[in-house]
Amino acid sequence: MLYRIGTVSEIPLLGSKFPDQVIHHLQACTALLDTSYGANRNYFEEGGYSILIETPQDLCLVDHTISLQEHPCEWVDLLSGQRDFLAALYLMNDDYSIVVYMPLSIAPHHLLQELNA
Repeated sequence: MLYRIGTVSEIPLLGSKFPDQVIHHLQACTALLDTSYGANRNYFEEGGYSILIETPQDLCLVDHTISLQEHPCEWVDLLSGQRDFLAALYLMNDDYSIVVYMPLSIAPHHLLQELNA
């Protein structure tokens, strides 16, 4: 399933679906957006949001928003724990970003290469 999180207030809605290291990273990235653009913003229009994915089918859904193969990411972070995840930042323009979280087991090859670069 695909999850979109735009403000810190939405993070508790995820419950325990994702590992702690993902939630902590998500919290930090989302808090930065809330501070910079406001916690009551329309995050589809201002600042940006995060996408959390669980399955290979979710990758296809994300590809409708961001072409992961064609749009280069700014950075990729390894989030190690009981289940390894990665986080990748995509700048859509000067004032809008999307952070994508996914298990390493379904990550596209080019993102795994960025981890090793």
